Amino acid sequence: MNEYELLYIVHPRRTAEETTAVIEWVAGLITSSGGEILSEDNWGRRKLAYPINHETEGTYVLLNLNMPPEGANALEPPLVISEDIIRHIVIKGIIPFEGVVEPQVREE
Repeated sequence: MNEYELLYIVHPRRTAEETTAVIEWVAGLITSSGGEILSEDNWGRRKLAYPINHETEGTYVLLNLNMPPEGANALEPPLVISEDIIRHIVIKGIIPFEGVVEPQVREE
């Protein structure tokens, strides 16, 4: 079993109930592929850094999970063809965040 991070963006035209259904659908994909979700962080609706298919917002969801490598490969195709998810990325390994991000001050 490997550790993975999955970040995906749910289409902004989905209602709150539909977004919840998409999150549950992705969780079902993970468990049916032999994985387990360690943590789920719904960041809510946020503005995108750049337009994706003429959309400027989306609901961000971050998952940390354990999954066999073949399960991670099986996870990709449904996420790619889903009309509910506009972008996703799967990263092997969980990158721990320790410390505080301090704002950088630019000297002029």
